[in-house]
Amino acid sequence: MGTATSKGSWLALIPLFAFGFAIACDADSPGGNGPGGNDAMPTLSWSSAAQTVGEGVGEVEVGLVLNESSSEDFEVQFVVGGTAVYPDDHNLIAASVRLPKGTTSAVISFGVIDDGLVEGDETVVVELSDPPNVLLGNRRHTVTIDDNEPELTLVSPNGGEVWIAGEQESITWLSLLSGATIDVDYSIDAGNNWQVIASGAEDVGVMPWSIPEVDSVAALVRVRATDGSVEDTSDSVFELLTPKSTWFVDSSVGGDGTSWLTAFATVQEAMAAASAGDEIWVAAGSYLRDGDDDVVLAMKDGVTVMGGFIGVETQREQRDPSIHTTTLDGGGMVESVVRGATRAVLDGFVVTGGVASAAGGGIYAADVSGLTIRRCVIENNHAEERGGGLFVANATGLFIDGSRFAGNDAADTSGSNPSSGGGMTLIDTRALVQGCVLEANTANGGGGGMSIEGGAVVVSQTTIAGNHELGALSGGAVAVEHGDLILARSELRLNNGFEGGAIRSEGGSVSIRGCLIANNESSEAGGVIFATGTAVEISGSTLVHNAAGPNNAVITSHGGTVSLVNSIAWDNAPLFADGGAYAVSYSALQETRGFNDGGNLITAAPMFVDPNRDDFRLSQASPCIDVADPRAALAVDLDGNRRRDDPGMPNLGVGMPPADLGAFEFVGDTTLRLLTPNGGEVWDVGTTQSITWDAHSSIATIRIEISCDDGQNHTDVTANVAAADGVYAWDIPGPGAPRCSLRIADVAQLVVLDRSDHPFAIVSNATWFVDAGVADSGNGQTWGAAFRTIQEGVDAASFGDEVHVARGTYRAAGADVIATMKEGTDLLGGYDASTGVRDIAGNPTRIDGQGTATHVVVAADARLDGFVVENGNANGGAGPWDIHGGGILIVDVSPEIRDCVVRACTAEMHGGGIYVTGSRAAPIIVDTELVDGAARNGGCMFVAAGSVPVLTGVTFTSCSTNLGYGGAIGVNEGALPHFSNCFFVDNTAGNGGAVALFNAREAVVFQGCDFEGNEAAQNGGAIQNIGSTIELRDVWFIDNSAGVRGGAIYQTEMGTPTRLHATNGVFVGNQAWGDDAAHGGGALYMANATVATLLHCTVTANAARGDNGTAGAVYVEEGELAVINSILWGNTDSSSASGECPGSIDAAEIFMGTSVAVGVAYSDVADRCRDLWPGDGNIHVDPIFAAITSPYDLSLDTASLCIDAANGSLSPTRDIADNQRYDHPDHSGGVGDPPYADMGALEYMP
Repeated sequence: MGTATSKGSWLALIPLFAFGFAIACDADSPGGNGPGGNDAMPTLSWSSAAQTVGEGVGEVEVGLVLNESSSEDFEVQFVVGGTAVYPDDHNLIAASVRLPKGTTSAVISFGVIDDGLVEGDETVVVELSDPPNVLLGNRRHTVTIDDNEPELTLVSPNGGEVWIAGEQESITWLSLLSGATIDVDYSIDAGNNWQVIASGAEDVGVMPWSIPEVDSVAALVRVRATDGSVEDTSDSVFELLTPKSTWFVDSSVGGDGTSWLTAFATVQEAMAAASAGDEIWVAAGSYLRDGDDDVVLAMKDGVTVMGGFIGVETQREQRDPSIHTTTLDGGGMVESVVRGATRAVLDGFVVTGGVASAAGGGIYAADVSGLTIRRCVIENNHAEERGGGLFVANATGLFIDGSRFAGNDAADTSGSNPSSGGGMTLIDTRALVQGCVLEANTANGGGGGMSIEGGAVVVSQTTIAGNHELGALSGGAVAVEHGDLILARSELRLNNGFEGGAIRSEGGSVSIRGCLIANNESSEAGGVIFATGTAVEISGSTLVHNAAGPNNAVITSHGGTVSLVNSIAWDNAPLFADGGAYAVSYSALQETRGFNDGGNLITAAPMFVDPNRDDFRLSQASPCIDVADPRAALAVDLDGNRRRDDPGMPNLGVGMPPADLGAFEFVGDTTLRLLTPNGGEVWDVGTTQSITWDAHSSIATIRIEISCDDGQNHTDVTANVAAADGVYAWDIPGPGAPRCSLRIADVAQLVVLDRSDHPFAIVSNATWFVDAGVADSGNGQTWGAAFRTIQEGVDAASFGDEVHVARGTYRAAGADVIATMKEGTDLLGGYDASTGVRDIAGNPTRIDGQGTATHVVVAADARLDGFVVENGNANGGAGPWDIHGGGILIVDVSPEIRDCVVRACTAEMHGGGIYVTGSRAAPIIVDTELVDGAARNGGCMFVAAGSVPVLTGVTFTSCSTNLGYGGAIGVNEGALPHFSNCFFVDNTAGNGGAVALFNAREAVVFQGCDFEGNEAAQNGGAIQNIGSTIELRDVWFIDNSAGVRGGAIYQTEMGTPTRLHATNGVFVGNQAWGDDAAHGGGALYMANATVATLLHCTVTANAARGDNGTAGAVYVEEGELAVINSILWGNTDSSSASGECPGSIDAAEIFMGTSVAVGVAYSDVADRCRDLWPGDGNIHVDPIFAAITSPYDLSLDTASLCIDAANGSLSPTRDIADNQRYDHPDHSGGVGDPPYADMGALEYMP
């Protein structure tokens, strides 16, 4: 409704006030001329010819002026025109103005409707009709309404952020464009120059960006429609940062912080040492305050702190905060757990236990810019006044991403003062809250989840649920006081409060776009929103199952405006409270009164998919499909689906494409479907292939485009083809590419109709030639015109090509890498350039790093076959991986390595020969030798977190670490290698002479492998297993040794279960030397509640040496051991060598410590002292091996009582030598179904 303003005395408003506008007149001095009082007629004019107002102005005044006072009453009529439409855009209609005698002016006031539509500037033209006895001067006044809805709004980065090189960030925007594509660029010099991130990308509101290795304090991002019609740029600059120094924190260490081995014990120590641009890596654990500090962590300007590490990582990407919890715990003893700083980043922490006497129990920050909180959990913190979880005041560029705020509260414990912002309070702050969850937070004075006081806040793709406001001010989810809030593509559910179950606002503006607001409740008014003096815009949203107190409505507005467009409001308490200014258009609702009807309303049920289970997506029968106004629709819905035209539905909306009402776009079938290529096809360059689709008569022409860079850029296959054809013959062009996709668009509507469901490949199939013996490089297309270097061949090739390399040695003096492979381009060595014949052994092909190359080969998803890779030295450099993988570096790729030798390569940290890392890394390594490699850990190979290599027929020989772990290979947390027919010979390490496993993912399998002559200075002569499960099948352990524990295997637990299951295993000649604590375990040492099962194993001639060596076979310090169908015989320890029985056990075979469970069944176990192993089927006699000294022959003699003495129901069908287990005549001591099996790893063969 409009209002009237007065100049002087008020006259009675004419009845037309009921239409929403008002007229007031101004009295002049008595007397004077006027109509009927003088022959000269006065002149009446508008006070000005034109004015421009913003769409959000609320009310407009237009002045009418008489040049002399009137001596009698008179009346003048006016008409209303222009491009703005009543009542959608304004509430002024044609009427008349009465000027009582003695007045010289009047004012017409009317309301402007902020409709949330993108419609351009519009006009309201007010024109006077000819009145009697008055001359007209300026008879027309034009009010231009400046549209305030931007078609494209960049949300992030928008100024103040700090984005770190190598991280992947999300560029996000809000778009009201219809069917457009988007270009995204960045600048590092405040917009003087721009570089492309993507062009022609789909307008889906978000784009991942891998931050480049560049430093800039003047970075900007620009998003723009590809046709150049509209764009938006970061409001202010943000920072791109390449980290300078890295500091390490591990509560279990305590050192100078320069490495994991010498890490600081506390986070605050590291912060004190760090300076702007540094990173702090914090290992999993709980970190408390230092001494009596009032914070656990006081951040420093420009410093990034990251949690979620194990304590061995070399790259930040290897961490996982969701698994390796890193907690900053105030313990109820600190004012704030964390104190923020400018351009600081807190990433990957749990922040808990803060108790603030005023504000910010979890995190407190004031007068900062560019503070980032990412991937954090802020829970169970308290503040007496504001911001239980987070308090930020007077800040710019605050970025909260992917974080969870739960169980925090802001509540004055005395109960006398209201407190606000249970989850967070933001005061006079410009912030983006993105991808977060705020749940189960409480306040007793406003904003159970979030309180905003001043400033401007965007909340995007966030869930605010189950928050409570317990006082009398309210806003169960959000309270806004004189601030501006945009809620985009977010959910507000199950919140409750006194006034404003979901939102309470006073002053400022609230814009709700593409949101679901469901099941919120207020005990008084405003289950959805209670607004005072606020401009509220709700568009493209679903409001359902919200409730208010008795005789109250879910949307209540006093002294402000509310517009509802493209939305669904259903099954709520009464929707609108009396007396407010509400405008509704293009929406579905049950109400029929109490609002300004802008037209295009639906009163039929929206037909949700399953409202009883809170699925408020649209079913196919919904009348809300294709009836919205896309000028007010975000380009994507709450689920991330594009707004689009739906098949078979009448297009009752306006514009193109017609959108659906509510937060969710109906996702039925498209009008046209791409059939081929639809994923998985392999098409050769130079062939002709058929692109096919469902023919469709209602679409005239289509455009077909291809992208081979994950959809960032598209080029035309054809710009115009008839949709009715259903097929297009495509001559496949080069170069090859591994991941391509097509998309089909309607040329007329500029709408993408469908795209390939999965990528397909274009394969080149060309061959390129390399020969170090040619004088000069040719074009590489024949042996006679061969390239001289491998890299030239790789660079010329494309996906599907092969590079054939002739015998010789390939070097690149001064190069960090000799050969960088390319996806889909195979490298094959061993050729004779004169004949073209391949003979790997006869034509040795060497890639030589000469001891100076950091990596000899950097792998890709391709084959490396028939090379000697040698003399790499990863001893540090500019790259993040330059201390790993001196021979071959494998990062997030899956090469196939065959018939290669990796020799004499070293690394400062991990994997002298080969380093594998990344969740996409699943290399296959076959018939390859790794020799003489050295590194701190994993002398010849290191398998880092997430990778899944498969090794078959690989030999590790003379690999070593300098007192580190895994002489041949180290396996880090989350990795899962598989070994088949591999050989580990004469490797050495501090722990795990051949293999070291740390918290591997699932079971690590060794099938048919041999471990011989490996040595550990401390534990695990062949294998050290910490926190992993190992499956040994048909494995030999021969003559391995450990300086302290586990001549063959040492296993212990560190937070995750450690298990060993050995079937058909032979342990012979292994030895452990023990120490002063009488350790040993010649074959196996078990510590810390680990579990082992020996099934059909032969354990003999192992020894525990040294003065106190104990348990020649198995030392069970703590845990569970099961020995089944096995032979433990002829093992010795230091105490048994003297002929004495140590206590009540035979320590030569099995030593049992405390908390031990040992079960032995159907086994032959030496029992020198007395019958210790009375289980079913056990015997205690000489098994009679053929030869128990080296060279070992552990086959059973025909007189052995171990023949047919096992429980055959538990036996594998074949033995370690691949002989069939069978029932032997004249031997029947075992049990189970025939064929009866023999004890031990080797079946008797007569």
